[in-house]
Amino acid sequence: MKSIYSQKILMALIFIVTMLKPHSTLALKFPIQDRIKTQRLYTEVYPHIYHDIIVEDDHLFLEQLKQLPDFENQIVPAITLLDKKLPKALFKALMFWRYIEPDLQKFEQVLSFTLFQKILILRDNRDSPYTLNQKEALVELQKTSGHESIKTAQLFKIYYPLVREKSHLITAIKDNLLFLEALAATKLFTYELSSKKVTTPYLISYLGFIPGNKVELISYNSVDNERMKWVEKNRITKRQDIDFSLQHLNMPENSSSKGNLLFQKDPIFIKIRDMIKQANESIFIDIFLLGGSLGATLSKYLIDQTSKKVSENPNFKVVILHDFASHKNIMPEMRPVFKYIKERITTEEKLKNNLFLLQANIQRHPSGSPFGLGRKPIANKELILSLQSNPNHFQSKFDHSKVIVIDGNTQMPAAYFGSKNWSDSNGAFFYDDSIYIEGPAAALVQASYFNDIEAALTQNEEELEWFFYKEEGFNNEDYGQKRDSILKDFAVTQESIPYQGRSIVRLAETNVDSKIVNTRQLLVDMIIKAKKKIYIEHQFFYDKYIVDTLIKKKVEMPKIDIKVIIDPNQNLALGGLPNTIFLDELISAGIEIRSRIILPTKDQVISSVTGKRLTPLNHRKIISVDSQVIMAGSSNITPNALQGSSREFGAQVFNSAIAKSFENRFVKDWNNPSKVLIMDIENFRAKLQGRKLNKGNSDLINKILSLFLRSKDQLEGR
Repeated sequence: MKSIYSQKILMALIFIVTMLKPHSTLALKFPIQDRIKTQRLYTEVYPHIYHDIIVEDDHLFLEQLKQLPDFENQIVPAITLLDKKLPKALFKALMFWRYIEPDLQKFEQVLSFTLFQKILILRDNRDSPYTLNQKEALVELQKTSGHESIKTAQLFKIYYPLVREKSHLITAIKDNLLFLEALAATKLFTYELSSKKVTTPYLISYLGFIPGNKVELISYNSVDNERMKWVEKNRITKRQDIDFSLQHLNMPENSSSKGNLLFQKDPIFIKIRDMIKQANESIFIDIFLLGGSLGATLSKYLIDQTSKKVSENPNFKVVILHDFASHKNIMPEMRPVFKYIKERITTEEKLKNNLFLLQANIQRHPSGSPFGLGRKPIANKELILSLQSNPNHFQSKFDHSKVIVIDGNTQMPAAYFGSKNWSDSNGAFFYDDSIYIEGPAAALVQASYFNDIEAALTQNEEELEWFFYKEEGFNNEDYGQKRDSILKDFAVTQESIPYQGRSIVRLAETNVDSKIVNTRQLLVDMIIKAKKKIYIEHQFFYDKYIVDTLIKKKVEMPKIDIKVIIDPNQNLALGGLPNTIFLDELISAGIEIRSRIILPTKDQVISSVTGKRLTPLNHRKIISVDSQVIMAGSSNITPNALQGSSREFGAQVFNSAIAKSFENRFVKDWNNPSKVLIMDIENFRAKLQGRKLNKGNSDLINKILSLFLRSKDQLEGR
């Protein structure tokens, strides 16, 4: 009897544990504020590391050192100590602020950052899914820091003050010999990251690996001819009021409701609608292209929902951020949508203090034009008006993001981003991928865009001059008095966010002023760490660093499976360029390249606006490695996107189920000759002014452009 009773208790306990297990992660919280402060530290010290004088030619920098008094006795010992222990940028910054242009406050900041960065590298070695023995990595962190109980979650709060105190004491030593001895005696300074216990001796993200997220990869929307017929039939292209009585501009609540076809059938658009509906406190949107029936339907739904939510919650806030300086030739379908948004904000009292349409400030990015040809001239009204008609910003820089975050400063944030634009001509029928996240990483998405809102509300007179469409009221002047309250509403102040799932995320971005530019590094890191296979699907594919890393990987591991699907670039005037530039080298190395097949010409839709055929471009920007990790977002694999000329956002997601799902789709399409085509680079013929060149000249163009891209950074002094 007692045995049966005990058995029942045991079974009850097993049942309780079983029921609780799927939800056990929800009891955990991730301290996001610690990561926000860590990244803010980097952006604050950035100007002291990458000071204009410091980053000049290395030879000139050395000449500056040689001209200092007592070079042999003072400077040479410092060079000997620092040069062996530090990356070049940190070495030069410390030498500059200590010896060339002494500023002890800046020196102390750079030294603190230098020491703390080693701790962050050890943090990521502990947290990384790539690390086989995370317990050993934690022991290494604890041993190096001198704190046996330290964890990776609260390093800024617990450890950075100690680093700053240590740096302050060292900086205050005036005698050069004693100063160098103090540095040499600092364990953290002398610690060698080349140790076998450190699997990744470099830092890519100051936010680090973010655990506890629920993640989905959403990729489906129709790309067939019927979709393009629908888009062409329901175009919005004129500068006139949008007629929302038309049924196709209604937002269907579900698949059986009447309304806009895109929101009846396509998960990639349905998710945006559902997020807007689910928001309780706030919505943040940064969208590159918003127009046509897709943009109109979404905008009306967003504003109607905002009005309804404000009635229930007067503190509900919405920010829509958009780059008005670049429009890819689709301004005719975007202008009516933005005119409609602005009109409703202006005329509806309920929206004036709760919904904000901001022009993105792109002035803080470096120019993407070669050799500084796009250097900004002196602003004047006539010049800016003339530039507004150009489809791309004349300095080749823009805000390329496609992001929505709901309830970013709450305990239940959600974010959605990827390659999908929200316009008929660029989005409604393209191949795209989007990532949906619930959990700590979603809050950090909004935190990453706080400075974008701050930049849009700039008080810098020179930047204000370069806002486009001022004559139509799209220059943010109406929000001057609301600046502080808007920033307060969208600042992420939560200390920690509950876990919502098991996916680990690393954010990939070029931020508003290009201080953070880590997408290329993350891609290179993924390729370096690959063991079995690398699958890539990208619209553009001609960044020399990614190309060379792939080729090197294939040489080192001949059996690794590397497959790439690209867009054929047939919609561009050059007949396949620029994606053909490095194809010969890639294919010769054994890397397989195929392109998406554009719909056959028979029965293909002709645009009434451009007179050209509508084509479902391969607009994807996604990579997977070893069925374990994917990375997707807005960034193309191009020099400009990866060097920081445009605002980009994406994420690396460690989730084997998601990676396998993508790879299954990829392989299925790869093996379907009606979906993809083997790239025949030997018979490539470029186009020039509508005429095809012969194969020899086409090959020569590819080789010249390849040489140019390989030497571009050196020629430009980057």
